[in-house]
Amino acid sequence: MQRSLVGSEMCIRDSFITEATNAEIESFGETNGINVSTESIKHIGNIKTRRLIKLLSSTNNIATFMRKASRTKTSLLRRYGVNAQINENNELVLPTNNVVELNRALEFLNEDIFRGAITDSLYRSNSKKKDNH
Repeated sequence: MQRSLVGSEMCIRDSFITEATNAEIESFGETNGINVSTESIKHIGNIKTRRLIKLLSSTNNIATFMRKASRTKTSLLRRYGVNAQINENNELVLPTNNVVELNRALEFLNEDIFRGAITDSLYRSNSKKKDNH
C-alpha cells in the first residue's frame, strides 16, 4: 500500500484517509491493550496524529503487538526508539505529553518505521508495498 499526502488527506492507493474525529479518538482509547488519555490526544494531537489513529484503527496491529511476550514488547519499543511503556496490567501506555513522542509510537504501531538490514539504521517508511521475495 503506497502513501502520499494530497492536500489535507493521506492517499493510500485509491482511497483517502482523513483525520480521526474526536469520537474516533475516544473509540481508539477504548482499544483493548492500550492505556492512553484521549483528552490529551485531542489537546496535543495534530493532523498527523489524527491520520495515524485513523489508519491504525483499521488494523489489528495493536492486538498483534499485545500478544507478544512482555519482554519482547519492551525490547521492540526500545529497539525502535519509542517512548512508551508496558504497565503492570500488561497494557501499552502511549505517551501523551509530547506530540512527537506520541506520533512516533503511532508510527511504530502502524509499522511505518523500519530498520535497515545492512546498517541497522532506523527509517520512516513511505510505502506499505510488501516485498514478496
